[in-house]
Amino acid sequence: MLELTQHWIQRITVGESEYDIELASMMSAIIDYGDDHDARAMYHFWSAQRQQHVQVHACLEPMMRLGDTELGRELYRHIFRDGILKDDMPAELLHVIGYLGVDEALDRLVHYALAPQADWQQQQAACLGLLHLPLPHLDLPKPYAIRMIAALEHIWGQSLFHEFLPALSCKLGMSGGAEGLEQWGEQTASTDCNAGLILGIAMYGSSQQDRLRRIFWNPIWEADNTGTGTCVWTYLALGHVGISLTVLIDDLKQALSQEQNEIIIRHQASALCRMLNLKLDYRHQPIRWLNRNTDSLTELYRLLYGWSSAHKDDSVSGLLAAHPALGSFYMDEYETLRQRMELAVQYEVNADLLASGLRKKHRK
Repeated sequence: MLELTQHWIQRITVGESEYDIELASMMSAIIDYGDDHDARAMYHFWSAQRQQHVQVHACLEPMMRLGDTELGRELYRHIFRDGILKDDMPAELLHVIGYLGVDEALDRLVHYALAPQADWQQQQAACLGLLHLPLPHLDLPKPYAIRMIAALEHIWGQSLFHEFLPALSCKLGMSGGAEGLEQWGEQTASTDCNAGLILGIAMYGSSQQDRLRRIFWNPIWEADNTGTGTCVWTYLALGHVGISLTVLIDDLKQALSQEQNEIIIRHQASALCRMLNLKLDYRHQPIRWLNRNTDSLTELYRLLYGWSSAHKDDSVSGLLAAHPALGSFYMDEYETLRQRMELAVQYEVNADLLASGLRKKHRK
């Protein structure tokens, strides 16, 4: 177990907040460098705190990311009473036990994914958990197959629905496929429910690059919306199917140099900025096997702010400044992004140098 894990537990024990920026940063490092011993230490600490009616939500992610199926089964045995999630158990645990591969939890996860009385968090967590369990519809016990496919068919095309149920469309072999999910999003779905559609399309894999790129740039999807959280699932979906941020930067450069509708160009400038900020900020892995964006921050910075020659500012920031439809708001957003990226590039270069030095030392 990492010493950092014990140090984090000690500081929380004496009353420090799990949301303190230093403790949150320590937790990120624990998740990056810890193992199943750290997961179990977090589980025991979380269990002890819960017995004192104290919830420490920060413990859940390392339990999920670093734990094993044995830990998942132990959780499964303790979080339900008569098949129902105990009142003092957070909904996120439905996600955790699925992520850890607890196959025997299938019945409970299906229940919470479909139950009308389940709240939004429970439905989301159950659907995310189900993404990690074997769900080819022909192998499911017949009642599960009928219930899940019927539930998805029932909401298909509705405006408001269980938001993350469409994410299971590929696993359930739905006939509408990714094309049907796209049509649903463009024709009838509320933007409050777009996240599940976008994630559902991404589950069909790299063949969906063109479709997701089209969705990302289309203002009616509001794929960069922070209020609904769709932006996070869009960022993850783009990375999973292999859409590079460098490609999106090139798309925006081309759009800025052409005649474009003002609404569209403003959306595109804002949407790309949102994805680049998520590249800097987002460290979670809600789906174990999801491909992540691997763009170099140094290269992204060069593409955004570099000039092709000393005599012409043809960078994204230069094109933004010259575009008549874009006001100071967009320049301010990209200037703030520039400052954040400069710090991140310094960190990336230092990390690469450190890793290189360690490799050379190891070879000796």
